[in-house]
Amino acid sequence: PLTGPFGTVAAYGSSYPTATSWTGTGFGYTSSDTSIQSSGNIFGGGTKYAAVATTAPGDIVADDPGPVAGSPITNQTWTIGFRATTPSTQIAGSYSTQVVYTCIPTF
Repeated sequence: PLTGPFGTVAAYGSSYPTATSWTGTGFGYTSSDTSIQSSGNIFGGGTKYAAVATTAPGDIVADDPGPVAGSPITNQTWTIGFRATTPSTQIAGSYSTQVVYTCIPTF
């Protein structure tokens, strides 16, 4: 969730790996990766959202699960996006959180 001097912006209502098209309020994220491990296109290419994980190990937001044979993978990129929508009763102000990304190479 996002926290600030006027309270908290709650987590988005959908969780990983069942991301949904954005509705309602909350703080969530999306990924442009269309093939996350065996789960497939969880985020609809960046159009579906899930709540940000608050416990370890977190969610896999992008990966290349296949073995690399022959030429190395180069210039592979994904976009991770965040969205926050508050109820009309939420007091305007500065809200923040901390997001940790862990990159693990597999050889």
